[in-house]
Amino acid sequence: MGNRISIIHSLQLHAERFRKRRADNAAAAAAAGRRGHISSSSAGGGLKEGGGAISAIDTAIPGWQERAVAAAATETAEGKEPDGTALSAAGPAPLDKYLWLRQLRAAAPAVYYGLLVNGAEAVLPYIYTPTVGEACQRYHTLGLQTRGLYLRIDTHKGGILQRLRAWPQPEVRVIVVTDGERILGLGDLGANGMGISEGKIELYTAAAGVNPAVCLPVCLDVGTNNVKLREHPDYIGLRAARPPQKEYDEFVQEFMEAVRAWQPHTLIQFEDFGNTNAFRLLQRYGGTSCCFNDDIQGTAAITLAALLAALRVTGKRLADQRILFLGAGEASTGIAKLIARSMHVRDGLEEQAARQRCHLMDSKGLVVAARAADLQPHKLPFAHADVPPCASLIEAVRAVKPTVLIGASAVPHAFTQQVVEAMAELNERPIIFPLSNPTHLAECTFEQAWKWTKGRVLFASGSPFDSITDARGIAHHPPQANNACIFPAVGHAAVLTRAQRIPEEVFLVAAERLSTMATPAELQAGALFPPFSRIRAISADVMAAVAAHLVDAALGTAPEGWPAPTPTTTTTTTPAAAATAATATAAAPGGGAGGDAGGGGGGAAAAAPMAAAAPPDVEGSVSGGARAAASAAGWSRLAAAAMWSLPPPPPESVHGSLPPSHANSSVGAVAAATAGASGAAATAAPAVVGGAQQQHADSRSVKGRGRGEGGGGISGGVVDTPPGDVTGVEAGVAAGGGAGGITAGGGHAAGGGGSSSTAGSAGGASDATAATSTTAATSTSGTESSAGSLTAAGGVPAGAAAAPGGGGGGGGAEAAGVHIA
Repeated sequence: MGNRISIIHSLQLHAERFRKRRADNAAAAAAAGRRGHISSSSAGGGLKEGGGAISAIDTAIPGWQERAVAAAATETAEGKEPDGTALSAAGPAPLDKYLWLRQLRAAAPAVYYGLLVNGAEAVLPYIYTPTVGEACQRYHTLGLQTRGLYLRIDTHKGGILQRLRAWPQPEVRVIVVTDGERILGLGDLGANGMGISEGKIELYTAAAGVNPAVCLPVCLDVGTNNVKLREHPDYIGLRAARPPQKEYDEFVQEFMEAVRAWQPHTLIQFEDFGNTNAFRLLQRYGGTSCCFNDDIQGTAAITLAALLAALRVTGKRLADQRILFLGAGEASTGIAKLIARSMHVRDGLEEQAARQRCHLMDSKGLVVAARAADLQPHKLPFAHADVPPCASLIEAVRAVKPTVLIGASAVPHAFTQQVVEAMAELNERPIIFPLSNPTHLAECTFEQAWKWTKGRVLFASGSPFDSITDARGIAHHPPQANNACIFPAVGHAAVLTRAQRIPEEVFLVAAERLSTMATPAELQAGALFPPFSRIRAISADVMAAVAAHLVDAALGTAPEGWPAPTPTTTTTTTPAAAATAATATAAAPGGGAGGDAGGGGGGAAAAAPMAAAAPPDVEGSVSGGARAAASAAGWSRLAAAAMWSLPPPPPESVHGSLPPSHANSSVGAVAAATAGASGAAATAAPAVVGGAQQQHADSRSVKGRGRGEGGGGISGGVVDTPPGDVTGVEAGVAAGGGAGGITAGGGHAAGGGGSSSTAGSAGGASDATAATSTTAATSTSGTESSAGSLTAAGGVPAGAAAAPGGGGGGGGAEAAGVHIA
């Protein structure tokens, strides 16, 4: 019972924190003469003053978790975007909402995924950037129940394949892996980097409809050079410095080979590796494995898409741009390489000449040829001899005279008023992209860029900013260069086509496709991309074009049941004609139609048709043929239909899942569902692996609080249902039999049984197949445990016993502030 008690106790601690924050807020409001009211800004949109207020969920009253889950279910059942009522239960701080959403995922997965899929725009800021940065910094102190897999270099080297085979998910198609060395702009966070893998992988489901049952977050724990972090008493990672390169490379190679042996058709996304390792690993494995690095390639693609969309407004050629980057790490060099490649294929520039139009600045100044002897290899292609050395950004702006200024430096406020005004003097429509995140690390804000350019800026940022209303009452919406518009669609296309590898051209296809999607009206309002609320329609079109390109390049095969893409004749124009068409398009009063007319149909949630007014493809453009072939074959409709989507359950099914004995508890639904009480009906949910799958070696024991090793499961009767099958959801309430959790005692764990019959969809495919599965009790030793009564994608049982694992912590998990990993 140790794990179960510790999880409930941890949730009780969170509840106490929320109640205390609410009491503090109430006291502050009373002191200000505003008794009983909290402003909407302080409550994160959950509360409003005056008439018509959203009814908040008072966390001071027992049972608030139950009411919050019910509110979330009501929102998703009504098929509308979340209005903040459910999230108001969490408290005013973004981290409160992050923690509450993690609890909701564990307690009521169906409700959680209903919120995630139907209200991605509202939910993602709390499960990913900007909130995930703070969550990673504090990961070791939050008492989190880790969902992913840790692989430690000291205990698992030489046994990674066995460890993967013991993992309770029978099928994994997408892995997001980090080593925690460079988390966002926050530096080396070691094992805390698990938070970035957990957050990033949720976007595959939210944005591109990858079945969460086949997604796995992984952290390679190789130590950390962050001395303060690794000496913290609550740190759960390897307390050692990072290893020598040879040892590190052997460990990563074993991981890559083990994944291929375990799940041959699995996409691997490298996330937040340090600069040196990021480039080396991509170069080593990019040509032979189905993998990519989102920090290098995903960021490059979304930035190129924003730039091409901005050029639809200015009517200029890409090849005529001069781009200055503040920052010379993996993001900046990745963007510069893709832009240069695009100049080559779109406008016919030699690649060396194209690179000459991209200039980087690092901490020592402008990257120039005179510094070549001291530069890292990834900077050398951009060390030019035609510009003088410059120590400051304003000097570089005056010397390079850029048309585009891009920040990927993690230096807040680096785009000063002087710098931005200089850009406005040089350009009628200056293009300024401060990409660093989280928000507090942005090089400038939208308000600053707007004010200092007198509203002429074409802007995109890495973190979200508020809109601005001009003197005429017109709202201008700053677009977020959100990688979620790129990497989930690219990844899902690779999964569907069983791609052998993902070449650079794939990201050109994705960027060019995305750049055409904003309507003229949206461009005029400053939005370079369609609204994120249409993310699944966006992803369907990008998936279709990428999949067609992979099949055409003989790097993948058409998904089963999809007609072969038949290339159609596309009209090519000269660059000048394309620029003229782009200008006319951006200035047009109405929107045209472009892409596959079916994009956003099928299973895409709230997928509005894409009214893309695109300029003609210039000669050599990579995406033209792929887009035309995909459109002719109706692949956007099929991509949308292939997206996994969980119909939200009716609110009463959530109430029914709460055992009476916990109805008035301060942790309500969360504690009840976590405990997996016998006789309770399980809420229908996607086949996600619930519970702690691994206990990290450095998890600590509490004196006198029992014994046991291994993690605890919480997925009592979790089933997978096909898109649109409401009957399957309702039937799933009865699945799972008795207690579905795993209890730990004396180092042995047993999972509750039960059987279910459901229609499952494998890997997000649209064709559902009926399957019946039973889940038996399991036993574990060491650090592994299975997930209790779990029916995975395609109805495959996921109750295999875990093999003994290294690094198991002795004694029982502590009841307070425990890290159960």
